[in-house]
Amino acid sequence: MIVCEWLVETIVCKSDYSYCGYSFTIETISNSKKVVFDIAKLKTKEELKKDKQDYERINICWIELKKSYRLSKYQRFVRLKESNRPRKAISNILNIPFWKLREYEEYYNGNTKPLTIKGYFHLRKFLTDEQIRRRYKIPRCEFNQFLKSVHSCSLPKIG
Repeated sequence: MIVCEWLVETIVCKSDYSYCGYSFTIETISNSKKVVFDIAKLKTKEELKKDKQDYERINICWIELKKSYRLSKYQRFVRLKESNRPRKAISNILNIPFWKLREYEEYYNGNTKPLTIKGYFHLRKFLTDEQIRRRYKIPRCEFNQFLKSVHSCSLPKIG
C-alpha cells in the first residue's frame, strides 16, 4: 500500500472580502489529487469553524507531493489502532476480513508466542516458513522483516 504525503496551501476569501491562508500536510493512501483537494477543503472548513469565521469560498493555491512510501497492511493497522479507530472502521479501511483483524490485534497486543532466531532455525528443519508463521500467528509483513534480519545475521563464517 503506497502512502503519499502532500503539502497543500489554501486561500480563503472571507465574507468581509479579506483573504486568509492555511497550510496543511496531508497523508493519503491513493495518489489522487481530487482526494487531496477534498481533504484540504474539509480541513480548512474545520479551521474556519473553530475560529468562528464566515467565508465566501476556499481556493487551493498550491499542492506538492513531498514524498511517497510503502506501508504494509499491518503497519497501516498499527497507525489506525494508535489513532483509536473502532474495529469496524479499521476493517473497512484496510479491506480485511474479521479473522485477519483479530490476528493483527493479537500480535499487536502481544498475545502470541515470541519467535526467536534459535527457535526459527530449530523449526526450519522440519517446517516451512509459512507453517512457522502460522504457528506463531505473525502477520506476513512482520515475518518477512524477521526473515530479512535472520538472513542478514546468519552470514557464513569465513576461516
